Amino acid sequence: MRGVWLLTLAAFTAGCAPVNYRPIVDSGVSRGSYEADLADCQQLAERRPAAAKAAGAATAGAAIGALFALAVGLRGRDVAHVAAWGAT
Repeated sequence: MRGVWLLTLAAFTAGCAPVNYRPIVDSGVSRGSYEADLADCQQLAERRPAAAKAAGAATAGAAIGALFALAVGLRGRDVAHVAAWGAT
């Protein structure tokens, strides 16, 4: 059980690391307004923090896991375990 919590913590904190990602553009292709487009893309990404995306995905995963567990006939703590795996 401790391993699940460590994995969950690692998944949530991985989105907090700053990344200066610069896409690679194929050679021979006009760069056009690359810098302006890249700045726009980075601004859009900053508007939706990684933690919010991770929390939304974890919630969806937990719900899907719980529904799947109920669909195959699991009950009680078994449903909670499958939901926890779905969240992870």
